[in-house]
Amino acid sequence: MVLFKRNDLISRIKFAISENIKITLIVGAPISYDYGNKKGVSDVSRVIDRIRREFSQDPLALEALKQKMERPDSNPYQEAFEHVLGLRGARHANLLIKQSVLEAYSGPDLHDNSESYDPAHWYLPPAVNAIGKILALKPELFGNRVITTNFDPLIEIGIKRAGGVSFSSFYHRDGNPSATEAEGVNVIHLHGFWRGSDTLHTPHQLRQNRPQLKNYLSEVFRTTLVLVVAYGGWDDVVGSAIESVVMDDASEHEFLWAFKSDDFHHLEMAESKLLTRLRPGMDRGRVQLYGDVDCHEVFPMLADVLIPDVPKVEDKSVCVVSEKEILSPREKEMVKLVGIPRERRVDATPRIDDFVGRTSEIEKLTAAKATVICLTGLGGLGKSALAAKLLSNLSDDYFKDWRDCREESNTAQTALSLFIERISNGKVLAESLSQASAINLADLIIEYSQNRKIALVLDNIDTYIDIEGQAPLGVIGGICNRLLDAKCQVKIILTCRPKVEVAHGRFFSFSLPGLDEASVKVLFANKSGGHQLSDEECSDLMRLTEAHPLYVSMLAAQLLSNDRKLPSILQEVESSKSDVPAMILRSTYKLLSDEQKKFLRIFAELERPESEDVLEDVTGLRYNKLSKLLKRLRDLNIIQERRDLNDKTLVDLHPLVKQFLRREYPQKDRETFISQIIVYFNKKLAYVTNLLGKEQIPNSVLELWIHKIEVLCNQNDWNMAVSDLLRIGDELERAGLIEDFVRLGQKILASVEWLTAVDEIKDLRKLISNVCHQLSHMGEHAQVRTLMDNYVASVGKRGADMVNMNEILAFDAWINEDYKKAIYFAEESVELLKNIDFSPPSSPGYTLALAQRDNGDVEAALQYLLEGLTVTEALSVESGKGAEFYGNVGRCFYLNNDMPMALKFYQLSGREMSKKMSSFHNVGWLRFWVAEAMHKLGRTKESFSFACAAKHIWSGGSLVLELRSDSFIDELRNSGILSEVDLIPEWQAERIFNAWLASDLA
Repeated sequence: MVLFKRNDLISRIKFAISENIKITLIVGAPISYDYGNKKGVSDVSRVIDRIRREFSQDPLALEALKQKMERPDSNPYQEAFEHVLGLRGARHANLLIKQSVLEAYSGPDLHDNSESYDPAHWYLPPAVNAIGKILALKPELFGNRVITTNFDPLIEIGIKRAGGVSFSSFYHRDGNPSATEAEGVNVIHLHGFWRGSDTLHTPHQLRQNRPQLKNYLSEVFRTTLVLVVAYGGWDDVVGSAIESVVMDDASEHEFLWAFKSDDFHHLEMAESKLLTRLRPGMDRGRVQLYGDVDCHEVFPMLADVLIPDVPKVEDKSVCVVSEKEILSPREKEMVKLVGIPRERRVDATPRIDDFVGRTSEIEKLTAAKATVICLTGLGGLGKSALAAKLLSNLSDDYFKDWRDCREESNTAQTALSLFIERISNGKVLAESLSQASAINLADLIIEYSQNRKIALVLDNIDTYIDIEGQAPLGVIGGICNRLLDAKCQVKIILTCRPKVEVAHGRFFSFSLPGLDEASVKVLFANKSGGHQLSDEECSDLMRLTEAHPLYVSMLAAQLLSNDRKLPSILQEVESSKSDVPAMILRSTYKLLSDEQKKFLRIFAELERPESEDVLEDVTGLRYNKLSKLLKRLRDLNIIQERRDLNDKTLVDLHPLVKQFLRREYPQKDRETFISQIIVYFNKKLAYVTNLLGKEQIPNSVLELWIHKIEVLCNQNDWNMAVSDLLRIGDELERAGLIEDFVRLGQKILASVEWLTAVDEIKDLRKLISNVCHQLSHMGEHAQVRTLMDNYVASVGKRGADMVNMNEILAFDAWINEDYKKAIYFAEESVELLKNIDFSPPSSPGYTLALAQRDNGDVEAALQYLLEGLTVTEALSVESGKGAEFYGNVGRCFYLNNDMPMALKFYQLSGREMSKKMSSFHNVGWLRFWVAEAMHKLGRTKESFSFACAAKHIWSGGSLVLELRSDSFIDELRNSGILSEVDLIPEWQAERIFNAWLASDLA
């Protein structure tokens, strides 16, 4: 057995973190005692000495204790406490532990109800000090928890000293740590705590039945990388959970177990029971042992690696791995009340623990040295798994990211925007890029990849491929073209079904074949429980399945059923040559119980990977039953797992299985299962329904709502889908998720019959209008024209729809700066509206005014935008208008060179803006418009202050707009009038602006 070294352990942890794999830390007694300084909580030998002194006045008891501890097979520590319990009782045993813990305390005397966690009064050994620093500053890397068998509070104190927050969970009997919710890191004490709890020491205490704790630990061990340092492996609930996990051949656990000794032969004698327990995992390569690991050396080293002392100034040569905190305290509360995970940073990546074969493909792709790699091929061939493998094989100095475009249109812009937000560490917010061009996005990627290696996977980009031309389209095409010619260290990996060819030396397209013979044999053996295919069997299998990995895996898994034999399985495939995939899927499905089929029917209607917690809530299955069911489905390769950036493994239904189940059953048979899912969504979202438009809704809540609408579309519940989508439209725009709005809107419009739907579906006309307006903003003018062609072809020339259609065409032309065409269509719509009783979704008169204003006819625009009010009436408090009204009117006066009047309306716009939520774009624009007006008035110093205020706001999320403010600021600096050179600080610029808002301009 190989015993790796301390530096190997550090390297392994760094690699896991680079792969976004969560780590569970288990530590024991040695972390709390500093052998170098002889300080800290009493170690085992000092505790035993304390117990000996307890019986120093009782020679018979002391002799009995000595004999127990000197037995060849005894554990002196456990024997000592067994003796204490028998002769002194549990209360005295707890007192001994309290005295031992207080060896690390030097403050005033403590009383039972006194606060004892002032860090200044406690000695923290190097290991605890480093652990506290790591968990305070990087808690998410370790799942916001640490597991210990220690009784002392030193970890909590270490976290507090480093500025973090923690809470203690301690158990002397059974319990479930996941049931405890509080802020900060959960320090889980498995053997009790020094105050307010009994403490466990003896074999009888440690071996007590604790099913809840065991289940919790087993799940943690299966879903995270477990790092064990300074813990010898007791015969307790941890050992029992480890044994159940390593003996489960379907488990994909990984343990890194560190020992202070560097002699494996010594460990075989000293830790024989522990190694026996770990042996099944060691044999599978899922338990790795590390020697020469002193906890007081390795944790400070790990802290230096994870939390380097870097300068506060921005250094783009440093690869930022920390995650920006996006949620405000109120948003955190909202997420908690809804009961969903925190914000998504990276899409869930396929797990590749059981990756088989593709050696030659990986060598070829690695040797290509390409900037853009495109993996193509049929579904189920393993494109995503190969992409994940390629990403995993890249060196640790790569910044790695994964985005799933889900084979649907209008998702890539959002995916790339979220990616840019992450690589910029929040300097550029995703919501600021909803209308950015492909060139803008590519330039930002290049900007933030200077002196850094970055790798990005864009999975399932099928709708961005020109099938006939075999080339990337839209934002994907633009990004590829720009990056292929750029000098940067960015690597893009694309996956899709259609073939792709780009004539460029740095573009490499690879169409996945089936597996080779050797890989088929290995995969079949792995999935069938060890069946070794003969050459003839392998040849038949490859011929019938075309060596398709998914179908090979499914057929192999059928051998796990006692009544299934390979010859009969192959015969069934042979007899179904016309539709081999359907036969394989159908025959696999028949092996399931009714309960398993019911679960799959529900799961097939979900659109996204989900955690086991969510599946438990949706299906109503208890944890134990669900775990067994998922294991069966995993064995049959019906489900697959993904790893997200948080502390969870997500379960996904293979797309081919999902398609099969949806085809297999008619819509009516699916409705019951869909309704069950909708009940779950409604329950989750009930809390935030009344907060829309009043408070900022976190993206994770909006994504849950998007998922609900996707499921409503599966149910063909178009009224509810349209209603919900329009309800959250503004929130999606504020959050930078407008592509999801457009995607879902187009999905609905493509699924309904417009002729009847405009009457049957409430607000369908509004949906058509809103979707087209957003497409216009995105520059997708051809898509708008296509939708309008469908509109007139489906509905004809009914008055209400002609009003709606002409306004949409007018708005599209205005956005495209074709003002004459915009005026033409808007006037058509206005004239039609005079003759019918119809309230259009978007006012054609308003669109006409915008086009007239930008075409130079400011007076006509102003007359409309004043909405029938005189200027004096509009300026009065009683007008009751909003920020947009005042801003647009003010802009008209600015274009007419009436700066005093423009500033009055800008001031009113700002005052209204302070009362309601506004996008940071508009907040910045108001300051910028005021700066422009002040500049025209010759008030250069004030103009400079407001331009600085706009820059500070835009720097929080829009580099493009920030550059615009920079250009204006440079113009002011070069005017010869301004004496200031440095930017005015944000707080000062805002104070000046707010003072101007509150001033009397009359």
